[in-house]
Amino acid sequence: MDWLTSLFSGGANILSGGLVGAIGGVITGWIKLKERRADQEHERLMRDKDREMMIAEADSAVRLEQARALTVQEQGAADAFTASQVNAQVDIPDSIAGKAAPWSATIFVLGEFMKGQVRVLLTLISFAAVIYFGAQGLEEAMKGKDLGLSCVKSIIFMAELSGGWWFAQRQMRK
Repeated sequence: MDWLTSLFSGGANILSGGLVGAIGGVITGWIKLKERRADQEHERLMRDKDREMMIAEADSAVRLEQARALTVQEQGAADAFTASQVNAQVDIPDSIAGKAAPWSATIFVLGEFMKGQVRVLLTLISFAAVIYFGAQGLEEAMKGKDLGLSCVKSIIFMAELSGGWWFAQRQMRK
């Protein structure tokens, strides 16, 4: 009977050891599964953070490029303005300033000033002519003459054309 008891106790030990080992394997597998899921969740969160950082960097790069483009555009406008001012500046040549009489330098400066005022004066004269001749033609048109109305239309058209040409050319130079 001793051998039977030892058989049952040994068998129970074998079965209980195998059962404990199987349970331990299941628990170990479950723990590894939880760790793997935690690692995967961590990886997913890190990828989300990486994506957010890439989007932020791309937005920053776009804003930086827009700022650079705006700076280049503003610099171009400033350079164009500076160039237009260089054309507008009048320097008295050394040959006049050093050797000529003071009154001749004054005449030279006055001439340069008048040269800059030609456009303004021509525009004012053109508009004055429109008003005068337009009024004359309007009187003729009111008397029923087609020639007067035709003259008024022609004068107004020429004034619009010359004014537009003067100011459009000035705008293009800037």
